Amino acid sequence: MISKENLIRNSKDFSNVLKSFISVAYLSAPFAYSKSGLVLGVIVSVLCAAINNHTCLMYVECKREVVRKLLHRGREYKNTEENKEFLESKVTQYMVAKFVFGSGAFYSVMVLNMFLQSAISIEILIALAATLESFVPELHPINNHHADSHVISGEVVEPTLGYSAVLMLAPIPFFLIALMIQRIRGIGVISFVGVFLLLTSTMIVIIYFILQLSSAILSEIALFVWETLPICIGQMVTVFEGIIVAVSVERGMVGNRKLFPGFLHAVLFIELIIINMCGVIIYICVPNPHQILVQDLPHHTWYIVVVKVMLVISLAVSFPLQLFPAIEIAETLLCKIKKLRAKETIPDDPELTEINEEDIDMLKGLSNEDPEMLPRCQRYLVRVSLLVVTLIIGEIARNNFGYFMAVIGATAMNAVVFFIPPLFHIALEYGRVSRFVICKDISLMVIGVLICVSSLAVVISSLVEGRKNNI
Repeated sequence: MISKENLIRNSKDFSNVLKSFISVAYLSAPFAYSKSGLVLGVIVSVLCAAINNHTCLMYVECKREVVRKLLHRGREYKNTEENKEFLESKVTQYMVAKFVFGSGAFYSVMVLNMFLQSAISIEILIALAATLESFVPELHPINNHHADSHVISGEVVEPTLGYSAVLMLAPIPFFLIALMIQRIRGIGVISFVGVFLLLTSTMIVIIYFILQLSSAILSEIALFVWETLPICIGQMVTVFEGIIVAVSVERGMVGNRKLFPGFLHAVLFIELIIINMCGVIIYICVPNPHQILVQDLPHHTWYIVVVKVMLVISLAVSFPLQLFPAIEIAETLLCKIKKLRAKETIPDDPELTEINEEDIDMLKGLSNEDPEMLPRCQRYLVRVSLLVVTLIIGEIARNNFGYFMAVIGATAMNAVVFFIPPLFHIALEYGRVSRFVICKDISLMVIGVLICVSSLAVVISSLVEGRKNNI
């Protein structure tokens, strides 16, 4: 029988894994399925979930192998249980990169993660602006019609998002206050509220469209759409964004890390069910969906208004929580630059793959009052600068939420899923694993290249064609 203490710990660890994978990408699932067709959309989502599951565990396996090798050579850390637990809780994907490929890889992975966290923040910002705009029908003509009108006519009318820029600026005071908090990620209640409201509102929307299935015109539903399939693939790669923090979540499960694979399988299964329910059911009801599903919801139904309010709250609290890791990385990198400049010369590093106390201290975050850390005014400047950058990019991409997701999935997220884990695995395990495993890792990287090239090509082609049609 599980004790109360273990039950609480298991629940907390499972919720942390779940929170890391819950994604605003659900809001664009119908658009993704319209680009692939019903059958191909389901197949792509299942394959992406399976690959994500495999590469997440590969990340964790690489981290554990680095810990094993550090203890085995016994230079920095003696091979004791105490040191093993210490390293298990401290070694990050950045340190794995340094151990395998040196300091350059250490900083490259940090910058990549900063970019991804910022990109996901931009997705949240665009979705927030669109949701706010949907409250005002006269600013969004397409939404003057009930969602059922899409089912009957199948008419495609491009949304007019002329006021999204203004609405995107509305929450800025809240964002500024939130970003000034030193350790906003420590406010677990806020994170829980954001995830709970997003899941609840998504399920209500799904139930609403289930009730509309009787009016669906099945002849308008495509089962296979090969021409724009790469757009769906790019979006689906982005959906399972928890891989960015998989190692961080696992190393935080002190005394419970053996359960991480099981929790991961369960969470990915839950997310797969949600994304397929959103994609399949709403696409059947709305054969020509917009890039954000809130634009396909009616205005007159009171519970839909409640759903939109829940979405606004969820997205508003999620944005600073999502942007804060990128801010921490930026502050950390600037702090490192400051230290190097203070020494005037870069110290010799005879063995670039050493992991030492300085690396661990560097990644503890900048919440303490160490005088060598960035002054408060410089921190605030970094935070405001990143906020401004996300606002500008969000304004540029606001009419192309689904395409923006596909580009991120085809590039940065592609690298995190299809390149970095197999590359680390080959470097750490070469000579110890079979040729089949090596071929499998190489195959993942080849698939990543194909996804990158095809998705970018189709997205660019679609955007150019859409611009020509609007002229």
